[in-house]
Amino acid sequence: MTLDEWIDETRDTAAKLSQYVDPETIDKLLEIYMISGRKERERLRNDVESILGAHMPKLMQSQRTVLPAPTELNGELEIGTIVQGDVNVGKFKAELADCCRHIAIFAQTGHGKSVLLYNIKSQLVTGKIGFWEFDVKGDGRGLLNKYENLIVIPWRIMRWNPLRPPPKMEIKQWWQLFSEICGHAWGVYHAGVNYLLEYLDDLYVEYRKSGHLPTLYDLYKLMITRHEVSRKRTEYFDVMWNRVHALNSIFGDNFKVETGIKLETLLDKPICFELDQMRVDEQSWLIEMMLTWLYAYNLTEKNRGEKLRHVVICDEAHRIWDANKEWRDTTREMGMPPINLFHTQYRDFGIGLILTSQEPSKVTQSVHANTLVKIVGNLGSGTDINSISESMGLEDEERKAIHKLKRGEWIVRMSDHHTEPFMIVTENFQADKNVSDEAVEKRLLRMLPELKEQAEMKQPEPNQLLPFISDDAKALILDVNRHPFRGISRRQILLGISGRRLELAKNELMKNSLVHEASVVLGKARPTKFLVPTDSGLQFLRTMGENADTWQFLGRMSFEHKLLQWLSTWAMKEAGYEAFREWDIGDGRRLDVCASKDGRRIGVEVQLNANLDSSKLLASLAKVDEIAIITNGNRVREDLDFQVNKILYPEIRPRVRIELARDFLERWKKVRHIDSGTNGNKEKES
Repeated sequence: MTLDEWIDETRDTAAKLSQYVDPETIDKLLEIYMISGRKERERLRNDVESILGAHMPKLMQSQRTVLPAPTELNGELEIGTIVQGDVNVGKFKAELADCCRHIAIFAQTGHGKSVLLYNIKSQLVTGKIGFWEFDVKGDGRGLLNKYENLIVIPWRIMRWNPLRPPPKMEIKQWWQLFSEICGHAWGVYHAGVNYLLEYLDDLYVEYRKSGHLPTLYDLYKLMITRHEVSRKRTEYFDVMWNRVHALNSIFGDNFKVETGIKLETLLDKPICFELDQMRVDEQSWLIEMMLTWLYAYNLTEKNRGEKLRHVVICDEAHRIWDANKEWRDTTREMGMPPINLFHTQYRDFGIGLILTSQEPSKVTQSVHANTLVKIVGNLGSGTDINSISESMGLEDEERKAIHKLKRGEWIVRMSDHHTEPFMIVTENFQADKNVSDEAVEKRLLRMLPELKEQAEMKQPEPNQLLPFISDDAKALILDVNRHPFRGISRRQILLGISGRRLELAKNELMKNSLVHEASVVLGKARPTKFLVPTDSGLQFLRTMGENADTWQFLGRMSFEHKLLQWLSTWAMKEAGYEAFREWDIGDGRRLDVCASKDGRRIGVEVQLNANLDSSKLLASLAKVDEIAIITNGNRVREDLDFQVNKILYPEIRPRVRIELARDFLERWKKVRHIDSGTNGNKEKES
């Protein structure tokens, strides 16, 4: 062993035996050793080894790996007991201001992360420091019976309007942040985010007129009234509608509130948002949205300084700060998700993050790089051990110790105060998890009565005054309601008015926002134009006593889809077939049209975009003899043809026809003429 190696090893041993020897004294002896002669060195070396050797059995017999330890770290938040081997050294306490620089806890399931969180939350409650805990496992209610001021909010009764901005933030500025967070949470590109902003801009116009803050349900209602023609915009619609529809479906009436709960009133309270039994996608979206609201609130309130004001506790943080997000194509285009910047910005706002995870390798680098205190317990994966060892700068011995840690034993490393790794132990914490839903709701409605459904006063509807419109306009909208699929030129003939009068009536309806115009390609000539009632138009019709149920299209079906479905059914009936719309093929799925004649079944599926449902296609082929997939664009038709060729075996492929809608209707028009001609000859012969 070289001189340098012996000195380093001796210092390391002295640090591990700091409870029995003074490392500083050993260090001074080593300094004398280095400048002494040979005989003096031998004497000093023997003295040092004798001093350390007297205590080496304690080091060797320790049940735990022995790491150097600080005597005590003082602060207001007690996390555990510092140990050196089997000896308790002192308390590990963090200063509240240090919490603003964040704490990360990593350990496999069952090692005691929840117990450690209970201990920390207990001190925050008694210290009257407000916190938000995002609980995905149903553990948060365990302290409810212990602390009267703790509030648990189950997501099923959490009434909140995500479109409501922080009090001092301009609404359009918040909606820009809202759309950006949606884009990152949903993994879409700039175009999709900008497409969502278009709808929010339209909602803003309505907001300025009515003074009523829109909701996600209003956003959904606006989206289903739109009709997209181009392939790209149809794709944007499909993605964004799918996400907005899912949120409204899962959260239901909770998001149909203009105000709901005011998050700014919860900042000084200990709150547990209970998110268990919610889909992971919606969990991530809701947490990211609320954290963004918290960021925007503190930004506009101009809260500054590393004085702890609020704590955010997030269990299973790898779901939110997911390392995979850093490598997505959408991240390359849109830049780093805003949530990855919150660690540095929250510090300046006095907000502390306490994050836990079983898989540190799946947590973003921003978490590893911006946490003052890292606490690691036993990990079951070598990948995770390598990741956290690199993050904490652990040596080989410390790294190997991770595998040996028992429940409640932790290795800690701080980026300040004491920068060497040390070991702590945490005590068990008694928590009563058997708290009923009734007890949770009783506490909740006592502490936050605004969450009661009856307390959420709906804004009075504005007087539904009928707009004054001419007789021609009234006749036109009545004809639109009673005959939805007539083209504008056909309406002119049947209403018996001139083209100029019809144009004036149409413009009058559009000016009063009662209808909008849709163009659909049905032939080789220019597109046929149709009139579609708006929500206001439907309300106008109902106020007049008209039944407007025809326009309540199923689900997300657009006017063009419904029109082509209806025209296909009509064309096949005209050709002598028995035809039905929305034909059941099993498993809750339906074929747009099914027509039968002489024991042969022909199916029709309207497909206006290239997102072909292959499982539905195969299920349909099991029920019918032939399927026609009709669309309205050559590019989409080519994409569908390519997909069908990949899905179907060559012997089955001829049973599927992919056609433009105009070609399909023209083909069935010829079938009708052929059948009519044949029947006519037979009648003459008879």
